[in-house]
Amino acid sequence: MKPEQLLRLYPQRWRERYADEFLDACGDRSLTAQQVLDIVGGAIDARFAPQSHLAAASGRRTEGAPMNIVLRHGCLADRKANYTTKDGLVSAAVLLGLTFGMSVLGIVCDRSGWHETGEFLEAFSFPASVLLSSHFTFMKGLSRTAEAFVIGIPLLVIAAMCLAAARL
Repeated sequence: MKPEQLLRLYPQRWRERYADEFLDACGDRSLTAQQVLDIVGGAIDARFAPQSHLAAASGRRTEGAPMNIVLRHGCLADRKANYTTKDGLVSAAVLLGLTFGMSVLGIVCDRSGWHETGEFLEAFSFPASVLLSSHFTFMKGLSRTAEAFVIGIPLLVIAAMCLAAARL
């Protein structure tokens, strides 16, 4: 994804003030998936909690700091994943546990005569588990607002699709 496309996610006033610094900080290189996720998280924060993401991303106060310094330190730095092996194991346990639990619950519902509910739970179990387990890995370091959007909106869309499919 190109930085110019990601820039459109930010509010107009933010773009007017920081667009040149943002594009300069992104440079000509390709952005990694983690960097894109961090930038999307920053855009969500810029819309719903202005300035709150700056201090959280850098671990220090950033009032008055030029945006390119904040971007380079926060989401554009060449950094490794910010989660540990323990976080990965917790994420895997959540993924497997939720998938298994929701699938079993779906089978029980189906056998109890609640066919639509059972089909919904069976279809929804894996995608919901993947999204929810990402809290411990890929979403680590994003604000709660950004996590709510990045995880919550796809969950709602997938839930609606699974519900519609279960009713067919």
